[in-house]
Amino acid sequence: MIDHMFDSWSRRRFLREGQGLFVAAATPPALLMLADRAAGQTGDQADWRYCAKCHQMFFDGYPQKGRCAAGGGHEAIGFNFRPHFDAARARPDQWQFDWRYCNKCSVMFFDGYPNKGRCAAGGGHAAQGYMFGLAYTNESKRTPPPGQNQNAWRFCGKCSALFYDGYPNKGVCPAGGGHAAAGWTFHLPYRDLGQSAPGLGPAQNMVSQILENTFNANRDALTSELKGQLSRGDLLAKGVTLYDINLRLGNPDFKFTAPTVFNYRINANHIYFKSTQPTAAGKWADPAFEVNWDLLLNGILVPAKTPTKPRVEAVVLSVPSITAKSRNVSGGAILGVANLVVNAMQQTGRGRQIIQNALDKVLRHDVTDRVNTALARL
Repeated sequence: MIDHMFDSWSRRRFLREGQGLFVAAATPPALLMLADRAAGQTGDQADWRYCAKCHQMFFDGYPQKGRCAAGGGHEAIGFNFRPHFDAARARPDQWQFDWRYCNKCSVMFFDGYPNKGRCAAGGGHAAQGYMFGLAYTNESKRTPPPGQNQNAWRFCGKCSALFYDGYPNKGVCPAGGGHAAAGWTFHLPYRDLGQSAPGLGPAQNMVSQILENTFNANRDALTSELKGQLSRGDLLAKGVTLYDINLRLGNPDFKFTAPTVFNYRINANHIYFKSTQPTAAGKWADPAFEVNWDLLLNGILVPAKTPTKPRVEAVVLSVPSITAKSRNVSGGAILGVANLVVNAMQQTGRGRQIIQNALDKVLRHDVTDRVNTALARL
């Protein structure tokens, strides 16, 4: 019976669809044996995707989308990843093995420890299917693998799953809060979904134009929102309030880094302000500061699929870099306030979060809606 089932499947289809075939709870014993037979092979498996809700890597090859820590099933966006699998674990100097498919939540998790992490479907993860090996870099191995790869994929020390660590937002971890990166940086090979999709040129041009127009139209609103956020009383500590705030936004640089991946970067933004101090030194001695920061908006352009038009997804606004320094500091008391402000704006992430909140409020949703409304007219 099993041999007959195996003969009815082509080798190519089996490699393409092989993992666990269906979720374990609904998998007949015969199909589980087929999955075990497939696990003895080597190759690459497509249809591994990034989940926009929890930021984990999950297998998107089945109609059922697993269990997402953010609720419901996973939501695939971006690249189509093709991780390597090999039951013989060949070349451990190039790959870290023991990465497996969880048949409860559909994510990729590290199965090399007795503790199986935390699964969104409850309990620990349950391994099934192929033995995956992921290319990595660490302190002793710093050269990324050749070819088209995306880095910043990391092991979460809380849930044991593979998640994307390239955004300030760390997704949703089944163990609570965001994911916590530990260990090596992994590089995953992918196929860009737009590389085989014709007619992306007009959509790319429209995305560029709408983003440019939207940012220019919102310059004043973003400036006002940032000034309002920064001028709140006792913003950084009791008695420390920012005033005389001057803000200058830089010029944008837009490009597609892949056929469907766009980056809209605005570098060299500046904020200048003074800070009150909880001392009797007098306002004339209030320290002044300069903060320089970059703005990055990136997202995915999803090609048209009948009957839908192309659209943008996963638009993320972030502050990839921020530096702060004092400009007129002298004296012990003022130096203490200066250090507090610089640390809050730069090292503790408070300044980054203030800017992030203003970006999300003014730009993020407006950008997505405007671009998709324009793309719907193509």
